[in-house]
Amino acid sequence: MPRKKSLKNLVVEIIDDVPDQRLIGLPTKPNTTIHNDVIVRLDMQSMAGSSPKCHNLQVQVNNESRIPSSAGILGGSATRAVLVPEDTPWTPAVIKEALKDSLRLKSTTNVGSQPDRYKEK
Repeated sequence: MPRKKSLKNLVVEIIDDVPDQRLIGLPTKPNTTIHNDVIVRLDMQSMAGSSPKCHNLQVQVNNESRIPSSAGILGGSATRAVLVPEDTPWTPAVIKEALKDSLRLKSTTNVGSQPDRYKEK
């Protein structure tokens, strides 16, 4: 009998499945859904900060997911945030890495608050 995947692993797979073209030229309009899945969605919540201005991307649990542990994997607010600088946009691969890193945090700390970590090498 195959083992069930953990919710965290399912969310990682969903992040990996976001089409790269949806992560290029990120929207600036608040509350824009970039990608939607039955379990979670990726939203551009708002523009944050002033220098540099950043896209506030959030992985959020969909209400209709009906998965009891979904709020637990993303924290009490059921969200994880990443700040992506507007003036030096990240590649889709870097955005996905930052989103997956945000799942490893125990709070809703913005992974993007350490943008140098995700600079292209």
